[in-house]
Amino acid sequence: MPNKKPAAKKKTVSAAIRGSANIEAVIQAFSANPDAPAIYASSIAILASPIDIVLVLGQLETTPDGANMKKVATVFFSPGHAKQLAILLAQKVAEHEAQFGEISPPFFAALKAAASTQ
Repeated sequence: MPNKKPAAKKKTVSAAIRGSANIEAVIQAFSANPDAPAIYASSIAILASPIDIVLVLGQLETTPDGANMKKVATVFFSPGHAKQLAILLAQKVAEHEAQFGEISPPFFAALKAAASTQ
C-alpha cells in the first residue's frame, strides 16, 4: 500500500484572523475572492430588529446644502455575530490605543453631548 501524505490543511479566514496580529495575513486570507469590494466608510448607521443587527456604511459628502451620507454598503449580522464583532472591535481599538494613544476625533464631544441629553 503506498504511503500517502496527508493533504495540507488550508488556513481558513477565521483562523487567519484569530491567529494573526498582522493585517497582511488577514488580507491574504480574504484574497481568495478577488472580486470582493474594498470599502472605506466614514459614517456608520446601526439598526436593530429582534433577528438582525444592520450596519449601513457610508461616506460623508459635502454638498451646498450641507453634509449627506452616501450609502456604500449594508451589512446584516445575526445578534451573535454582531456581539462577536463588537468584542473583536473593542479588542482592536484597545490594542491600537495602547500602541498609538487615545483615539479622540473632534466629533466625539458632539456625540457625548447628544448622548447626555437623552
